[in-house]
Amino acid sequence: MAEFSNDKAGINPLEERARLTALHSLGILDTPAEPGYDAITRLAVDYFQVDSAIIAFADDTRVWVKSNWGEMPRELPRANSMFDFVLAEDGPVVICDISQHPDTQGRMLHLHRLEVRFVASVPVRAFDGNVVGMLSIFGKQMRPALTPNELRTLVNLAVMVSNQLELHKLRRARSGVAQAGRPLRARRRHRGRGPRICGGPSIVTSWCCFISRKSTWSRSGLSVSKL
Repeated sequence: MAEFSNDKAGINPLEERARLTALHSLGILDTPAEPGYDAITRLAVDYFQVDSAIIAFADDTRVWVKSNWGEMPRELPRANSMFDFVLAEDGPVVICDISQHPDTQGRMLHLHRLEVRFVASVPVRAFDGNVVGMLSIFGKQMRPALTPNELRTLVNLAVMVSNQLELHKLRRARSGVAQAGRPLRARRRHRGRGPRICGGPSIVTSWCCFISRKSTWSRSGLSVSKL
């Protein structure tokens, strides 16, 4: 893959509104660290032999880091960020040496302060296809562009992040349904007619597993075919 060249127009307001709606529906911003995401960033660092990796999600003003492995801030400004490059490209972005690349001069100052030279980022998508975040790896030494197999691996790791997001959304929905049902059950118990629930948790758990497998099969196929 060739290095990134940002020659695209600005962000479409309608598309950005739809993207932000998809992001906020996930309820992922400002949530605590989770082992499932941390395992992915650690795997990325180990596989690509880089200094750090992040999973980050971007709203209209900031890029919020859900998971980082290595030295990287927990929150970054959205303006002139790597995320905007990924969003404009709607696909992977690889910069072999940000100190020499014309599109990074005067931008991404936090990376320059951290002495980052190499960066590769791929989009993290919501289930509807909107780009809500990115998976990025960073190195303090310049290096060649990723090979097709390496790039495919990075994309597939981003698919794993998307699957984690879907499970997170399903858990939130399940929790909301349970909370909404509590007052009704309390009233029934007060009347001496306690509710009878048969197999509820197992049904929901089975459905989550089915959705996860389906998302993995479909998204893995789409990601590989784009390459």
